[in-house]
Amino acid sequence: MRQRIPNFRARIAIALLGLTLAACASATPTPLALPTRAQPEDLAQHALADALSELEYDLSQARSLLVYMSNAPQVTGTSEGECDTFVKNLLRTNPQYTQLGATTPNGILYCETETRTRPVSVADRLYFSRALSEHDFVIGEYVIGRVTLAPSMGLAYPILGDGDTVRGVVIAPLKLSWLAQRFAEIEIPVTGEMLVIDTYGNLLLRDPDATDWFGKNIAETPIGNAMLTKRQGSGDFAGADGETRYYAFASPQSSRNKLIVAVGIKK
Repeated sequence: MRQRIPNFRARIAIALLGLTLAACASATPTPLALPTRAQPEDLAQHALADALSELEYDLSQARSLLVYMSNAPQVTGTSEGECDTFVKNLLRTNPQYTQLGATTPNGILYCETETRTRPVSVADRLYFSRALSEHDFVIGEYVIGRVTLAPSMGLAYPILGDGDTVRGVVIAPLKLSWLAQRFAEIEIPVTGEMLVIDTYGNLLLRDPDATDWFGKNIAETPIGNAMLTKRQGSGDFAGADGETRYYAFASPQSSRNKLIVAVGIKK
């Protein structure tokens, strides 16, 4: 069959349509089509939400582990050897903690993952006193392990007997180096700053350069003072490094104001 040839008017229409499409393709997009640049306030609030979500998950995992330990017969029994073996096996599958252990009501460790050459007491640790008084999962302060010598955040839960009497405390200090690795996955600009402090203003985390900042107290800095006095808020502050940024800060709900997180973005 012979191929049909378009008439003159059809050929002109096709040519005009081609010219119109080419002109549209080469035209500069209107401003409405351009993506808008995220503002520092939006970036800070978004990163803060991510950080709080991460911490809520980590604290939930820690609470579940400590509740399990507090009810385990190996921990509540009379054999220290069985308890030591039990917590060592738990630590192998929970490497985010510097150690796991259990104490007597007066704070002496009778069960832990580290080898003890002498009696070790945690009676002076904030997480221990809080567990005794609050009868619940608690967060303490920045600590250096007496046996592990590792920077950590104290976490604890009471071993409760009849009538809610405290028979001891189980502990699981969280590795700050592990926490820093988790928070490094949260995207902020290279000039930004992410902070986590305890109730004394000690840094549990400062991203970037986390390991250089473990334990430094920022309570007297503008951002540290705002975090400790307000617990939640936002605004322009000089950060831990002295640089002024827009900061958004809040406390994870499950920490009951024992931790405060801040994210700062330069304008």
